[in-house]
Amino acid sequence: MLEGLLAKSDDVLVCTDEIVSLRNAALDELRAMTARSLKKRARICAHKDDAAGIQEMIIMINHASYICPHRHEGKSESSHLIEGSADIVVFAGDGEIERVIPFSQNGAFFYRLDTARFHTVVVRSENIIFHEVTNGPFIRGATQYAPFAPAEGSDAVRMYMTHLDGQISRWLSANH
Repeated sequence: MLEGLLAKSDDVLVCTDEIVSLRNAALDELRAMTARSLKKRARICAHKDDAAGIQEMIIMINHASYICPHRHEGKSESSHLIEGSADIVVFAGDGEIERVIPFSQNGAFFYRLDTARFHTVVVRSENIIFHEVTNGPFIRGATQYAPFAPAEGSDAVRMYMTHLDGQISRWLSANH
């Protein structure tokens, strides 16, 4: 474990210092945690606890991870790419794709979502690493999962992701 980081769970580290400074060794630790994680993702929280008014994280997601489309009422979130590539997919309430943001060094390296829209991250590289900021507090169970998508761990995830990949390709072809 790196100095100044405390394990909150198998896939979450929390910074304990008053002044947070991360080096590449922290990304190496995230890689190791992501590889061990059942969900194939991990994060380092720069904020001290769930009650913090600003929630700031370095997040790594492996391409094998499924992020169920979700939304957050009363929250905004912004992300700044550090490494890798993904598609950020924003949905209309019925599950139709409203927008795809290619999130990569050659696409958008930053995005912000100010409204409670269903969205997901589809990782295109081996892993993606990004810096995410959202307003707190974090309330477990407050995230709303899309009724049009299967729950994480469901047998239907693989078929849904294949379908979603096709939708993303068609949307990008029609809109770029």
